[in-house]
Amino acid sequence: MHTKVKHGLKGKIIRIMLLFSVIQTLAAILVSIRVFSKISVQQNEKLAGDIASTTLSMISKDNLITLRNSVVEKFLDLYRDNKVPANTGDSVQMSQFFQNFNSETQSENYKMIRNTLIEIRKSNNLNDLYIFYVDPDTKNLIYIAGGTENESLTVCPGKYDHINDKNLEKYIKNNYQNDTYFFYEPGVGWASTSGTTLLDDQGKPICAIAIDVPVNKVVRECALFALKILLIMLVLQIPITLFMIRHINKIVVNPINQLNEAVSSLVEDKHDNAGPSKISLLSLHSGDEIEELSSSMKKMDRDINDYENEIMTITTEKEHMRAELDIAAKIQLDSLPHCFPPFPEKKEFDIFASMNPAKEVGGDFYDFFLIDEDHLALVIGDVSGKGIPGALFMMASKTAIRNDSENCISPKIILERVNRQLCENNSTHMFVTVWLGILTLSDGELVYVNAGHEYPAYRRANGKYELIKEEHDFVLGGRKKMKYTEFRRKMEPGDTLFVYTDGVPEATGLDEKMYGTDRMLQALNRKAYTDMRSTLAVIEQDVSAFTAGAVQFDDLTMLGILYKGNSAAKIEMEENHN
Repeated sequence: MHTKVKHGLKGKIIRIMLLFSVIQTLAAILVSIRVFSKISVQQNEKLAGDIASTTLSMISKDNLITLRNSVVEKFLDLYRDNKVPANTGDSVQMSQFFQNFNSETQSENYKMIRNTLIEIRKSNNLNDLYIFYVDPDTKNLIYIAGGTENESLTVCPGKYDHINDKNLEKYIKNNYQNDTYFFYEPGVGWASTSGTTLLDDQGKPICAIAIDVPVNKVVRECALFALKILLIMLVLQIPITLFMIRHINKIVVNPINQLNEAVSSLVEDKHDNAGPSKISLLSLHSGDEIEELSSSMKKMDRDINDYENEIMTITTEKEHMRAELDIAAKIQLDSLPHCFPPFPEKKEFDIFASMNPAKEVGGDFYDFFLIDEDHLALVIGDVSGKGIPGALFMMASKTAIRNDSENCISPKIILERVNRQLCENNSTHMFVTVWLGILTLSDGELVYVNAGHEYPAYRRANGKYELIKEEHDFVLGGRKKMKYTEFRRKMEPGDTLFVYTDGVPEATGLDEKMYGTDRMLQALNRKAYTDMRSTLAVIEQDVSAFTAGAVQFDDLTMLGILYKGNSAAKIEMEENHN
C-alpha cells in the first residue's frame, strides 16, 4: 500500500535548486553594487582632491587663512559670550546671529573666494562646494564660505553644526577630512559628499573643503549594471539548474523511488506470495551509498524470509507446547480435590479449597483426605518455582505427603520423611513451603506443622479471625536432616481455620502496593459466613478488586475448614433417621 507523501523528494530538490539560484543571483547583484559604490567613492575622493588642488591654485592661501581666522575668531568670541544660538531651527535668532559676520560677508576677500567657489562648482557640475573648519574645543563645524548662488541655500560665514564626540574623533584622526557618504535630497536627487583638507606649508590644516557630487547617473548606471547581471545570471542559471535537477533525479531521486516502491510493496508481496519480492529484483548500480542500501535491503528481505520460516516453526512448536500445557494444567487441577462436599457422610466439618494459577500450571497445591474414619489431613503448599518445573515438584511433594500419611497421624514424622525424599537428587535446588495439619474429628484436636509457610488465620466461634504466629520451621527440600515441631490446638464447634499461600497477601495492585494480611483479616471479619465456600469467595473477590486488573504474578491458593463437632453430626444423623 503506497502512502501519498506530502512533499516529494523531487519537488524538494527543485525548490532547493531554485532557492540556491536566487541566492546566488542576489549575491552577484549585491557584490556588483558594492563594487560600483566603491568605485564611485574612489572617484569622488579623487575629485575632491583635484578640486582642493584647483582651489588652492585659484585662491591665495593667505586670503583663505585671513577669512578663516576672522570667521573662527568671531564665532569663538560669540561662543564665549554665550551668544551662539543653541537652536539652529529658529530663523529669527539665526538671522540676528549671522549679522555679526556682515563685515566678513561684505569684504572683497570673501566675495572673491565665494565667486571662485561658484566658478569651480559650475565647471565641475557639483551640487555644492563649501569650506569649513572643525574646532575641537567647542566641538563645532564652522562654515567659512560656500559656492551656491542661491542665497537661501548658500553656506554663509558663521553657520555651524555641532559634532558629537565620535565624529569629532574621526575628523581629528582623518586630519579634518570627512568620510564619503551618499544622501538623497528632495528636488535634487542622489548625491555624495566627499571632503579633503587644505594644509599650510608646515602640514597643518588650514580648513577643509567639501563637495556634493550628483550621483543620479552613477545610480542609474549601477541599477542598469545590476539588471545586466540579473539577466546574465538567469541565462546561465536556468540551463544549469535544469541540468542539475535532471542529473539529481537520475542518480538520487529515481533510485530512491525504486527503493521506496519495493519497500512499500514488501508486505503485499509477502501476503500474496506470488513470487519473488520487488526488493529481491532491485538492480541498482550507482556505485555509492544507494547501491549499498539496495544490497542491505536485499539481505534484509532474505533475512525476513528466513525469520518468517523460523517463526512458523516456533509458532507450531509453541502451539504444540500450549496444547501440552493445557493438558498438564487439566491434569494438575484434576489431581487436586475439586468435588465439594468431598465427604457427604461426614457432618463434623465443612471444607472448601480453590487454586488460581498465575501460569498455565502452577506451583501451589492443596489437599485433604481421611487417614482413617476419625482423622482428616489438611495440606497446603507453595513450590519455589512456577510453570512445568514447579508443577512437577508440586506433584512429587503432594504425592509424597499423601503416601506417607496413609498409616501415620503425626505431621512431624510425615514431613521429616517427605523432606528426606525431596532432598535426594534435588539438583535444581527447588523447595516447597508446607502447612500440614491433622484434625481428630471426634474431639476437634488439631496437630500441625508449619514448614516455612504463611501464618494460618483462625477464628473462634462467635469471635474474629486472627493469625496464628507460631515459629516457622525450615522448608521441605532444603536440608535433609531437618527436624520439625508440632503444635496443637483444640477446635471447638464453630471454630474456623483459613490457610493460604503467599499469592494472597502479596497480590499487587497497579500502584505496586501489596494486598497484605491486614486487608485479608478485614475481609474475613466483615461477616461470619456459615460455609467455607462463601468465605473463600469473599477473599477472592476482595483481592481481585484490590489488584484492579493488574497482572497476577503468583498462584492464589486457599483452604478453609469449619469444625462442627460430633454433636452436630449426631443431630444431623438423628434428623435424617426420623
